[in-house]
Amino acid sequence: MEKLSKAEGLLLQFPHGIKAVDFARKLGVHRTQAYDYLNSLEVRGKARNERGLWFPADKKVKSKLGLFGWLEQRAERKKREELELRARMAARRELIDNVDKLPANKSSQLQYEEYLHKHRKRYGLE
Repeated sequence: MEKLSKAEGLLLQFPHGIKAVDFARKLGVHRTQAYDYLNSLEVRGKARNERGLWFPADKKVKSKLGLFGWLEQRAERKKREELELRARMAARRELIDNVDKLPANKSSQLQYEEYLHKHRKRYGLE
């Protein structure tokens, strides 16, 4: 608990937000431990995360969220991230499938085909 209150005190010094990596460095802990502290503070309504920056929570957020509100908010965020990832993968799939490059010689043709094969396999397109 002492470390968590120290983490809360540090977070309060950055009203304009701080990245978790910088937070870990200033706290002197590993980044995964810093994420644990920040997530614990978020559950308690004392911190909030917006686009990779952690902020001290507003007074109204603390009373509104609670544990179930926090879980619901987190589930919505994960769903948005999944949709964004699917959209990016679809765009890459379209790019890979619709490339009309004509290589200058046979060796560059082979390199290009290996490149396409590698990326199609990487993104599960084959």
